[in-house]
Amino acid sequence: MIDAYLDELAAGLHVSHAARARIIEEVHDHLTDAVADLESRGLARGVAVEQAIAAFGRAGDIARQLDAQTATTTARRIPVLVAATGLTVVVAFLIAAVTQPRPAVRGTAAPLTRISFFLAVLGLQIAVVAGARAASLAAAHWRSTNAPATERALISRAAVVAAGGLTLAAVGWTAALAKVVIGRPHTRMVAGVGGGVLMTLAALVTLVVVASAHRRELRVESTAAGGDDDTDAAARAGALGAGESTVRLVQHRPVVVCAVVAIVAALGSMAHAEATFAGAIAWGGVEALEVVTAFVVLGPTLGLRTTAK
Repeated sequence: MIDAYLDELAAGLHVSHAARARIIEEVHDHLTDAVADLESRGLARGVAVEQAIAAFGRAGDIARQLDAQTATTTARRIPVLVAATGLTVVVAFLIAAVTQPRPAVRGTAAPLTRISFFLAVLGLQIAVVAGARAASLAAAHWRSTNAPATERALISRAAVVAAGGLTLAAVGWTAALAKVVIGRPHTRMVAGVGGGVLMTLAALVTLVVVASAHRRELRVESTAAGGDDDTDAAARAGALGAGESTVRLVQHRPVVVCAVVAIVAALGSMAHAEATFAGAIAWGGVEALEVVTAFVVLGPTLGLRTTAK
């Protein structure tokens, strides 16, 4: 009976293989100890097993509880992983970039190099916004042992978008560096290629990890029955939920917030893109369009706005 119970429990768990093995081992040990204790009190083996399993709870219910607890822990860790990867990507790019000579005239880079660079900047902007969204919700549920399934799914979804943005940034910057380092002295080529490889691998590994976590979370969400509890509401109302106040502002004033961010991004792009006024206007317009498009496309995914019904 214990083996059948453990098989049912294992079938209901939506966690990693390592976590499943650890949980099954712990439950097996607990049930074995409980059965031994009941047998020492004079109960027959079969009766002791039945009572131990009944006291532990239905396998399906235990699986759902453990899934939720494991998923909540993962949801708190995912934004930390994305943040560490983002730092790695930025530092690797800076190390690679500062070792290369600067052009004598600003704006003399090849068009393909500049396009790659600005796509990378766009990816980094997406990663920052999506990462902040994931971190905000994770912080709001930092003290919770069972965050709502819908909000855990939003955290993992935002983390996937953030990791995708970091991958775009890494690939774009690597492509831009490749045009610069070819033909350079050995040390500069090593720095450029090494930085590109490091940030691209870091971003790709993180993307695979968070995508896998998101798939598991979707399976957990499909079987979850609970909603918000009092602990979750209290957590969101506290200091750790301060980021959600900003999210609510974006949700209530999406057009205003998007316009402000687009203008700021455009001005920043104009200040660094070109030496000529016409070129700066063009790149500023492209940057503003990128911000608006990203907000329209990714806003619902990140829970920053709702789609029209």
